[in-house]
Amino acid sequence: MIQHFGPKTMSWVLNLFNNCVGTCRIPNGWRKTKVVALLKPGKDSKKPKSYRPISLLCILYKLYERMVMARMSLTVEENLTPYQTEFRPGRSTCGQLLNLTQYIEDGFEEKQITGTVFVDLNAAYDTVNHKILLLKVAKMMKNKKIVSIIQTLPENRRFSVEMDGRKSRWRLQKNGLPQGSVLAPTLFNIYTNDQPEFDLTRRFIYADDLCLATQSKSFNAIETRLADALSSLFKYYIENSLNANPSKTQVCAFHLNNHQANTKLEITWNDQPLKYDEHPVYLGVTLDRTLSFSQHAMNAKAKVAARNSLLKKLANSNCGADPKTCAPQHWPFSYSTAEYSSAVWARSCHAKKVDAELNNACCIVTGQLRPTPLTLLYRTAGIAPPDIRRQTHGSTEKHKQETDLRHPLFDHSYPRVRLKTRKSFRTVESVQPDRAASHRLDTLIIKRAVHIYLTIKEEGEKEIKA
Repeated sequence: MIQHFGPKTMSWVLNLFNNCVGTCRIPNGWRKTKVVALLKPGKDSKKPKSYRPISLLCILYKLYERMVMARMSLTVEENLTPYQTEFRPGRSTCGQLLNLTQYIEDGFEEKQITGTVFVDLNAAYDTVNHKILLLKVAKMMKNKKIVSIIQTLPENRRFSVEMDGRKSRWRLQKNGLPQGSVLAPTLFNIYTNDQPEFDLTRRFIYADDLCLATQSKSFNAIETRLADALSSLFKYYIENSLNANPSKTQVCAFHLNNHQANTKLEITWNDQPLKYDEHPVYLGVTLDRTLSFSQHAMNAKAKVAARNSLLKKLANSNCGADPKTCAPQHWPFSYSTAEYSSAVWARSCHAKKVDAELNNACCIVTGQLRPTPLTLLYRTAGIAPPDIRRQTHGSTEKHKQETDLRHPLFDHSYPRVRLKTRKSFRTVESVQPDRAASHRLDTLIIKRAVHIYLTIKEEGEKEIKA
C-alpha cells in the first residue's frame, strides 16, 4: 500500500516520521491498540489463559517501527548471543531443530544419554518490564537517541479487547510488548540476551522457547546438571519479571539403550517435580527417545487429512474439480503442514506415512481417481513427488549449513561414525549448482506439460458439450 502513495503523500509521511524522530514523540492514536483474542489449539475456551492476544496496530506506526528497527538491527545482530535464533536473518526454526537433533545424534555416536528440559514461560511477551528493557537497550545500543525513541514506544499505551462482537473499555498497559508489533521480537531478544550460561549444559533458544540439554553416561549426572541450571535460571527470571511455569515445563531423555527405555529423569524446579514427556514438542516437531519421528509423522498425517477434508468441500465432490480453482488452496493447505522442517525428519522410515494423504490431496486437486499411477498423478499436478521434495529441502538446508556463517551448524565437527545405520543430517548431500539448475529446468518442463494437458482437456470438454 505504501508503495502506491503519491509524491505528496510520501512527502507528508516522511515529514511525520522525521518529526517523530526529532522530538522523540509519537501521535496519541498510535498508542491505542485493538486486541483480538485467538483461542490456542486444543485449549479450553472457557479459560482466559487459553487465548492468545494479538494486537492490531496502526499501519503507519508499524512502518515507523520498521524504520527504527533498520537503524538498530546491525548493532543488535552483532551483540546478540549466537544461541538465540528467533527473528534473525539467516536463521530459522529448521536450523535450530537441526542443531538440537544433531547434538542428540552426536550423543548416540558416543554412547551418551542426552537429557533435555523444555522450559515454558507464562505470557513471556506480556510480562516484560519496561524499565529493565530500557536499561538493556541502552547497554547494548549505547546511543541516547535510539534509547529515547524506544522509550516513547511502550509508555502510556492503551488497549481494548474485542471478542464475539463485544468490546472492553480502554485500559492502560503498564508492562509487556504488543504481539503483532514489528519491534517486539527484537526487543524481546535484547531483553533475554543476558540469560545465564552453564557448564556442560547447552542452550537452544528461539524467542521464549528454551531447551536446556546436557550429555552424560549417567542419569544421575544429567539430573544434577539440569537441576543446577534450572536453579540459576529461576533466579534470573525473578530478577527480570519473567514468570516460569514448572507445570508445563517438560523433561525428556534421548538414548538408544532399550534396557533403560523406561528410566525417567526425576528433576524438581522450585520444589515442583517436572513432568517427563516421552514425546516432547519443540518448535512444532514432535521428538521421541530414539529420534525415529514416528509420532511426528502420525501427527502430520492427521493434520493433512483434516485439510484434505476442507479441500473436498471446496471441490464440492469426492474426486475433484477444476485444477485451476483448487491448486491455489492445495499448496498452503497440505504441503505447508506436511513439509514443515522436513530436513529434520525426512530420513526417518516413518516419513512415508504422510505421503498417502498428500497423494489424496493431489487426486482432489487434479480430479484424478485414486488408482491413478503416482508418476502420472504428480506430473499432472505439476509438482515433484513428496520424497523428492523432502530430499531437495534437505540438500538445500545442507548447502546453507556448509556456506552460511549464520547457520547454527556451520563448521560443526562431527564425532567418529560408530552407528553406520543412523541417517542423521550429516549423511545428507549438499545440492550442487548444476544439479539445482537441472532441477529448475525439469520443473519448468513439467509445468509446461501440465499447461498443455489442461488446455487439451478443456478443448476436449468443449467439443463434447458442443
